[in-house]
Amino acid sequence: MRQEDVLYILTKEYSLNDPVRFCGVIPGYPHLLQIVDCKGKHFISKTIIDKGGDYFARLEAIYRNVYGNRSINIPIASNNGNLVFKYKNEGLLLFHELQMIEKFPNANWWAKRMKEIHGNKMYRYVASFRLDNFFPEKSDLYVRTDEIMPQMMRKKMLRIMNSVHQKEYLDIEYILNHGDLLQTNVLSKGGDEAILIDFESVCMAPKEYDIQRNLLDFAIHNTNSDIYDYYCELVESYLEQEKIQYSLMHDLCALDFCRTLCWLCGISQDKNRLDKNRQIKEYELFKNALEDGLVEKILSFCVMSEGKNRGR
Repeated sequence: MRQEDVLYILTKEYSLNDPVRFCGVIPGYPHLLQIVDCKGKHFISKTIIDKGGDYFARLEAIYRNVYGNRSINIPIASNNGNLVFKYKNEGLLLFHELQMIEKFPNANWWAKRMKEIHGNKMYRYVASFRLDNFFPEKSDLYVRTDEIMPQMMRKKMLRIMNSVHQKEYLDIEYILNHGDLLQTNVLSKGGDEAILIDFESVCMAPKEYDIQRNLLDFAIHNTNSDIYDYYCELVESYLEQEKIQYSLMHDLCALDFCRTLCWLCGISQDKNRLDKNRQIKEYELFKNALEDGLVEKILSFCVMSEGKNRGR
């Protein structure tokens, strides 16, 4: 969406104090524009692409479903009361600008947010996550990186992929998942008050998907911390330890890591990518995690927990 289109929409469709002016783009995030009105109030305008299947309507319903939760960043409503404003084949979300958080929340905070999200009944609104399409060897993503990924790195990735059970999980419960419970998706209104952002990747999936994605993100970005302590606190705080399928969490973690590694490898070669530098830094972190055995350490935790469950 062009900047002039964004400013026109914000002036005509939102109750901002005119004049509204564009301040800049959030570094590394070309779809996020910083906006300020004549009274000095700062906002973030976010452009999203229509993914089809009534995506904007689903996203609207999701945000309304979590409306009022102080720990979740909700878009500002337009003059027509819409949280997601549709413009041609794109959408626009307007938020009050938040700050970088001084200290990232602990595992207990993340577990609480997961339970709040997973408890929402949104079955008829949200597209389902497809476990059978999640295997890297079945995706173009995996094939496209065959020639550009270093062979030693690819061998280590294959070892992780080969640890996947590839069995049919017949009793999976599909619930609402955030889909991107990462440290980069936590900001603050000031001080230590953590606010969860970015609900554009919401999907119906096993709860193990959100759990492993958060755990993997913590491990990759906090290499000096005790990953096992974080793992134990996250699982225990979730309060559904007996219901967690650790074998499924193991497989999702292995496949999610391999899928993301392949995606980042491809992105690092894309000269036209506006957020290329940010993605290259992330790629380096994933490569280091592979080299240092961090992923296999998490997978071993899952195997150990599965063994304890069987022994009960």
